[in-house]
Amino acid sequence: MKWLNSLLVLVCAVCVGCADGGPAGTGISPISAITGNIVGVDAVSGAVARNTVAATLPQIQVSLDGHPQLAAPADNDGNFTLRGNFSGTVTLRFTVPQFQVTQQLDVPAGSTVVLQDVDLGPTGVVIQAARQLQFFGSVDLIDCSDGTLLIHERRPHGMQFLVRLDEQTSFLDASGNTKDCTALRVGIDVSVEGSIAYSTDRTITALVVTIAPPPPPPPPPQLEARFSGAVAALDCVGGSVVVDDSVQRTTIQLTPQTRIMGAGGPLRCQDVQLGDMVHGEGQINVQMPGVIVATQLFIGGPPTPGQPLRVMGFIVAIDCKDGVLQVGDDGTTIDVQLLDTTMISGRGGQPLQCTDLQVGDRVSGRGQLTPGAGGDVEAMQIMVTHPARADLAER
Repeated sequence: MKWLNSLLVLVCAVCVGCADGGPAGTGISPISAITGNIVGVDAVSGAVARNTVAATLPQIQVSLDGHPQLAAPADNDGNFTLRGNFSGTVTLRFTVPQFQVTQQLDVPAGSTVVLQDVDLGPTGVVIQAARQLQFFGSVDLIDCSDGTLLIHERRPHGMQFLVRLDEQTSFLDASGNTKDCTALRVGIDVSVEGSIAYSTDRTITALVVTIAPPPPPPPPPQLEARFSGAVAALDCVGGSVVVDDSVQRTTIQLTPQTRIMGAGGPLRCQDVQLGDMVHGEGQINVQMPGVIVATQLFIGGPPTPGQPLRVMGFIVAIDCKDGVLQVGDDGTTIDVQLLDTTMISGRGGQPLQCTDLQVGDRVSGRGQLTPGAGGDVEAMQIMVTHPARADLAER
């Protein structure tokens, strides 16, 4: 629609620096939070580093530009949390001994942004998954047919946020009853939980929109979170599932209390397979945000040949003659087929060949499930980085 292009300009142009803090009388805490976990640091610019793998992550300082009081080191596992009276468009800065890099974030007042599996390199920040939690605001515009929702955060002179609605979006009332998009009205209060596409335009894609929610309480140490997508890696021994929604990958932890269900009833972890379409819910600990601990996991349907799937992990074996990489990913070893059309590059964008790769290199990329070869992936694009942690031996 014609107004949508203008809307994107409007979202970028709205005042972002006015009146930090939550509005009096709304019940919304003015305290916002950014939490995340760093999984790798590539300290080499312009080439793929090899042969040297540090035992731990280097010292990493995480700070917020313009807020000198908001700075903290990441812990030994790469976890970090910044909490304070800030909102709007902010700049998150990562400082390591070799370089500094930044990432712009849009933070609604009183909300929590969760960054999962962050990779740092001299050329920038790569975030494998990003979630927007506890976003409360009022509807300025709704277009159900176009899947577009414009929300004004609940603070004076606050930002407008563009929220996209898709087939995965659920609509609930304050009591948890299922509604549909037509229940939304301009001016109504809503809360939004969703994913953020930092690789493109930083818009929020809603997983859940709650209509007329009660005023939010102060943020607890654990937050409810939903997930959906295709199973990209599976480790039933360790109770770990990686879910890929084509925009981001989320690590899901299964516990003995996790309820796994399919169309026919209860299932076991061993009944799940690579490429299965799943959805569910669980909790994120804001102090250790790298995983969602699942309370429920629903299997929506089997994988289909050609289904898009992202690949991430360490190379454990290479056969350039047959064009096959074996990639270790969260306890899963996946055969990745390199085609004549597969684009291989280093983090700086320099083109590489299969013969440039070595066991131990860390790779991420996009591909699709191979027809007739369950569990194999045909690669369309592969990016190679150097791991800054020696957890390859543990995989």
